[in-house]
Amino acid sequence: MNVFLSHSNNKEDSEIINLLALGFRLMCVNLYIAERESTPSESLSKKLKNRIDGSDAILVLYTVHACQSRDVNWEIGYAGGKKKIYFINEWGVKKPVAHEGEEDFPFDRTKLVDNIHDVCSYFKQYGNISAGKKTTSLEYISQMVVASGDAKYKIRLKYPKNVDLTH
Repeated sequence: MNVFLSHSNNKEDSEIINLLALGFRLMCVNLYIAERESTPSESLSKKLKNRIDGSDAILVLYTVHACQSRDVNWEIGYAGGKKKIYFINEWGVKKPVAHEGEEDFPFDRTKLVDNIHDVCSYFKQYGNISAGKKTTSLEYISQMVVASGDAKYKIRLKYPKNVDLTH
């Protein structure tokens, strides 16, 4: 499965984006993040249209910053009616009117690891698990905690020493 991630470029959202990228990689699901692809000869608009068109689903990290982003709102509008759009909706942020009745993944910054685990687990069922090593829930949560630097969880969980978190 190929998933396009629509998100703001605000610094406060970067940790969430990094953890989503790691979580999807661990679940063997392709998550496209535009700024991580270098295609200097292609216009940004064309690149985004091609990637949205080539994706199976659109995942919108809809935070207080994303709702104010012209690019995020353009991506939602472009994908609307063409692709299934899933929202990771930050607590207290109202989704666009056209998407108010749709289900979303609730998101609370104080429960970052748990919320991201829920999103990645949902998409895992559609991913090509045979493409890589299947990660158990304990390994997954442990790796997410290590990546997030959440000390209260590190005390309770032990993570595999052979895990490469540098990608």
